[in-house]
Amino acid sequence: MIGELNGDYHTSDPGAALPFVAHSNGGLVSRRFSIDDGRLRKLVTVATPHQGSWLANNWLNYNVLNYAHAFGDALLTPIDYYTNHDPAVPNWVGVAVDYFYILWEYINYQLDAMMCPLAGMCVVWDGANYVAVPLTYDLEIGSPTLNNLNSPANLNREASVIQNRVGLYTSITPGNGFFHFAFPGSQNDWANAREATIATYIVLFDHYGDSYDFDLWYNRWQWLGGAFALVDFDAHWYDLIGALNYYQRTYDQYGNYWTTLSVYANDGLIVHTSAGYPGGIPQLVAGNISHTQQTSSPTISNALRDVLNVAFGIPLRGDPPPPPPQWSVVIHGPTTAQPGNTCYWYVSTNVADASYEWTVDGNVVGSAQDLWYTAYSSFSLRVQVWNGQGHGGEATVSVNISSENGQCYVE
Repeated sequence: MIGELNGDYHTSDPGAALPFVAHSNGGLVSRRFSIDDGRLRKLVTVATPHQGSWLANNWLNYNVLNYAHAFGDALLTPIDYYTNHDPAVPNWVGVAVDYFYILWEYINYQLDAMMCPLAGMCVVWDGANYVAVPLTYDLEIGSPTLNNLNSPANLNREASVIQNRVGLYTSITPGNGFFHFAFPGSQNDWANAREATIATYIVLFDHYGDSYDFDLWYNRWQWLGGAFALVDFDAHWYDLIGALNYYQRTYDQYGNYWTTLSVYANDGLIVHTSAGYPGGIPQLVAGNISHTQQTSSPTISNALRDVLNVAFGIPLRGDPPPPPPQWSVVIHGPTTAQPGNTCYWYVSTNVADASYEWTVDGNVVGSAQDLWYTAYSSFSLRVQVWNGQGHGGEATVSVNISSENGQCYVE
């Protein structure tokens, strides 16, 4: 990189100050470059794993591989068993087989095609064995590379040399997080295929519950295991990337199930606690934008333009733009409309055709203009509002819970 910069007539001046914009691992490369070349004076990173990636750790300790094998076994075991042991195997098994291979082959294809360039999870042949590329080790939480970049000495150096440091990050809705990350243009199709597969496996579980053959009846739980492997898929993915906060699944004897999933803000790959620039300014770009959408997102482009122009003082090309509108975002409440500590909030705003995202202590809890929330301890409530161009604002309030009557009140 240094050789290329020094060979470029725009940057060949050793004293020229350079503003950098970097996505994902490019932010770590830029920070490493600044150690060797002091011309980097302004840096904005987008979804950079400054604190490392849990996925890298789980890749290197074989958790990703072990989970992939267990996931495939859970779906394939009932198919193998019943096609070999039931002479009157129903057509539903054929449907289950079709759904399984559509999901499994495409998920594997996307993992192979995307994990290396996007997540640094690459394996190469060294002449004797398949080994992880050095980048994977650099992204591991606690790696020497990250420890050096985040050491007090280097953070102090960056604070004095890189005058402007901003870390942008995004957050996606919890449901179907892997599909949103891996298939951003068709995540709904794959989410529907997943639900159809779950439904087919549960139907087969019910079907063999009426079987007079003891072995066929006894092994019907394999269908339920396959269904729940798909039900739990989101939670397992968030666990592998380090974003899982809480997950619970309950079910009855008929295969009906209920889930509760809570995750830390993430873009499907990088958790917000890692994407914030150490010692810099962390900034959430509002919108349901996955890691794979960030480099082509107009909302990200607008956020980058604003950072470079307003925060970094880099003038825009062409005629000066009109002054930005003054966005108003106000949280109203709490209103205690239910007994105990369940409170009602709503936001007023002048942002037209707005989208909303409520978070409590960084966790997404709602996406409407109003919010019901039950709390048992003090918390920070924030709402972000944006329009189709990514413009808008946010408001934050600190909320306490009265120990006397369980009521919410704002500090």
